[in-house]
Amino acid sequence: MKKKLRFLLMSACIAAALCASSCGDVPPGGNKPEDPGPGITDPDDPNKPDPDDPDKPDPDDPDDNDKKVSYSITVKDCFDSVISGAKISMDGTEKGVTDDSGKFTVADVKASDSGVISVSYEGYVSREITYGGGNATGGTVSLGDIDLVKNYTVVSSLETVAWEKFEAFTVKCTRDVSALLISAVADNVVFTSEGRDSKLEFYVSKGAVSASRDGNVTLVSVTSDGTVAKKNFGGRDLSSYNVKSSVVAENGKTEIDLSIPYAMLGCAKTNTVGIAAGLYSDTDGERAEMTVPGGGVTAPSDPRTYLRIDKTNKVFVSPKNEQVETPSYDKAELTKGYRMQFSTPELNKVADADDMYLKAEKQDDGFIVSMIGFGDFADNEHVKLIFHTSDTDASGWAIQTSDLSVLVSKTKAAFRTGITKFWSADGGYTVFDPIKETALSSAPEYAENDGWFSLKIKVLFEEIPGYRADGKVSLFAMEFADNGTANGLIYDGKDYRNGMLVDGQSQGDPAAQSSYFIIQEKPESELVKGYGIRFATGADNIYAKVERGVSSLTLHIRGFKALGANDFIRLIVHNGDTADTNAWQIDTKDVSFTVYKDIVYTQTGNVSFFDNESDAFHGHETALHSSPEFKQNDGYWDMTVTVEYIELGAEIYSDTELRALLVKYTGTKLESGTAQNGKPLGDPAFQKNWFVI
Repeated sequence: MKKKLRFLLMSACIAAALCASSCGDVPPGGNKPEDPGPGITDPDDPNKPDPDDPDKPDPDDPDDNDKKVSYSITVKDCFDSVISGAKISMDGTEKGVTDDSGKFTVADVKASDSGVISVSYEGYVSREITYGGGNATGGTVSLGDIDLVKNYTVVSSLETVAWEKFEAFTVKCTRDVSALLISAVADNVVFTSEGRDSKLEFYVSKGAVSASRDGNVTLVSVTSDGTVAKKNFGGRDLSSYNVKSSVVAENGKTEIDLSIPYAMLGCAKTNTVGIAAGLYSDTDGERAEMTVPGGGVTAPSDPRTYLRIDKTNKVFVSPKNEQVETPSYDKAELTKGYRMQFSTPELNKVADADDMYLKAEKQDDGFIVSMIGFGDFADNEHVKLIFHTSDTDASGWAIQTSDLSVLVSKTKAAFRTGITKFWSADGGYTVFDPIKETALSSAPEYAENDGWFSLKIKVLFEEIPGYRADGKVSLFAMEFADNGTANGLIYDGKDYRNGMLVDGQSQGDPAAQSSYFIIQEKPESELVKGYGIRFATGADNIYAKVERGVSSLTLHIRGFKALGANDFIRLIVHNGDTADTNAWQIDTKDVSFTVYKDIVYTQTGNVSFFDNESDAFHGHETALHSSPEFKQNDGYWDMTVTVEYIELGAEIYSDTELRALLVKYTGTKLESGTAQNGKPLGDPAFQKNWFVI
C-alpha cells in the first residue's frame, strides 16, 4: 500500500513540471509575469541579453521598434569659425539655437524617422541637410560640420549703354570654403535670346597690383549656354581647374552663377581680391564696363581700377588689394605750407619710402627746415640736404664748394663743405662720416605721433658758405638709408624726375642743381613784377608775360643773361585737349615759333617737339608777319613778339583758352624748367604742364 502511494505522488510532480514547462509559470491568481524589458527574454535571468546584438532593433521585440536616436551638428562659417545662435529646425519645427561652440543636438528622434534639418543665421544663406534614412542604430549620430556662407553682396552694376537691347547685369559676390562665388542678375532675358552672342567677363586680381594685367589677374568669361573660358595673364595653365557655372533665364530674369576655385586664382579664401566685370556684345560690337562708386568705370586692362572685396564681403575702392585705413589725422591740414615733397611711396623705387613733406622758413639768423613724414622713419634712415647759393648750377650729381651738405637723422645732424662730389664713394657726403663731418650747431628735433612723425633742424646763415641776404638759396632734399654700402641707399623716384616735387609737380632731374627748391629768391622783384611766367629756370631764369588783344596776343620776354646770336627761344601754342599720351608729343595743329633776336619763324604739322631738331626746327617754316622787338638794357634785355590769332588757326579769339610752352636753346642745348605765378609746372614734355595763357 505504501509503495502504491509513493508512485502516485511522483507521477503528480512530474505532470506538474511538464505543465509548467509548456504553459509558462503562472503565479497564484492566474496572471502572466511582467515583460522584463527590451532585449531580455529569460525571466529567470534579468541580466541575460538577447542572443542578437542588443543595439540593433529586434522585430520580435515591440520595445525595440521605439528606439530613439540623437543627431548632433556643428555650425561654422567658411573660415572655420563657429557660429553661435544659429537657428535649428527639424521638418519645419524649430528646435533651438547653437551654443557658444556652434553645436546643437536634436534628441529623442525615432530611429526609423527621416527628414530635413534646416540651419539659418542672420546675414547668411540658409542650408538644409537630411537625417535618418534607416541607417540610425541608436545613440548619438554626428551629421558633421555645416558651413554657412555669407549672403551675396552687391559689388556694382554695368554702365548704361545706348544699345537697342541691353542685359544691365548687377554683379554680386560672396565666398565659400573652396571658391569665390560670383552672381550676375539682370531683369530681362536678353543675354540668352537667340542670336545675341553676348559674353560676360569677370577679371579677378589677387596679391600685388600692377598698372597692367600680369600673373595676378585671371579672366573667367561665360556665354549664354553656360560655356566657361578661363585665362591667366601670366600664362599659368588653368586646364586642371573646374569652374562651376549655371545660366538660368526664367520669369523675365537672367541669373548667372559662377564658382571659381581659390586654387585657380592663386589666393587664399581670406585674401582681399579685386573684381572688374564687362559685357561684350557681338551684336552691338561694343563693351559695357562695371561702374565705380563716385563716377567712372573699371578698366579691365588696369587692375588698379578694380573694385575690392574683402573676406567679410565689404566692397571698397582702392588701387591695391587691401583696405586703406582712414587715418586719425588730416594729412592735408598737417602738410599745409609744406611745398616740397620727396620719398613719395607710389612714385619711389624703395618700399620703405616715408612720404615726406618739407618747408623752409627764414629766420633772422638762419633757416628752420621742418619735415613731416607718414612712414616709419627708422634708426638707419636720414635725410640729405644741400643748401646751394652759387649762381652756377652744376649737373650730373656735381655740387659746388660753396654748397652746404647736411645729413639729418632722428638724433644727429652733421655737415660738410668744400666738396664738389655728391656721393660718399666719390668723396662726397651721403652717409655719416665721423672723421670728415662737423656737427651742426643745432641738434635735430624728432617726434613720433599717431601715424606720422616730424623732424626739424635749424641751419644758421653763418654755416652756409657764400650766403648773401640778397642772393638766391635753393635746397636739395632726399631720403637715404645706411645699408652698409659706401653710398648708402637713395630713395629715388621710379622716374628720376619724381625724386623731388614742389606743389605736387616734378622739379626735374634732382642730379641737376637747377632742379633744387628755391627757398630764397634774388631781389629782382621790381624788374619782373607782373611777369607771371618763368622759363629756363635751370640756367637763365627768363621771365615772360602775355597780353591778349582783340585780334592778337603779345609776348613780353625779359632776361638777365646774354642772349647770343645763335640762341633762340621756342614757343609752341596749343588749343584744345592736351596730348599727354607720349612725352614731347604735340598736335599737328599746334603752332611752333622759333624766336631769334631779329626774326621769328613759324610752322605747323609736327607731331613731336623734336621734329627737325638737327636743323634748329627749320624745315617747312615761314617767317612771322612781323619781326620781334629786341632791346638790350643795363643788366637785362627785353623782347616783344606779336602774333595774330589768325596765325594760330581758325576760330581763335581773345577769350579762347590757350596753352603754351616756352624754352630757351643756348646753341643746341635745351634749357628747361618752367613756373607760373611762382609755382613749378612739372615736366614740360607733357602738355598738361604747359603755361595757361
